[in-house]
Amino acid sequence: MRPENLHLSHDGTGMHATIATVEELGSDSFLYCTPEGHSDATMVSRAEGLSTARAGDTVQLRPDPGALHLFDTATGLRLPD
Repeated sequence: MRPENLHLSHDGTGMHATIATVEELGSDSFLYCTPEGHSDATMVSRAEGLSTARAGDTVQLRPDPGALHLFDTATGLRLPD
């Protein structure tokens, strides 16, 4: 999933994650997050502009369903939509 397809959820829905790092790039901010219960995984969310989020904050992330691509872990092949 691309960072621009993973959004911060402000309505109480989405997966819980903790921000590890915030990369401020001026026009965009990239939030590097660790999903709850998956300490070995990192998900990246792109936010427009400078973010008020900080490392250590707990957020909720929601993917854009139309941008998800799922793969079979055994074969590596993409699963049909």
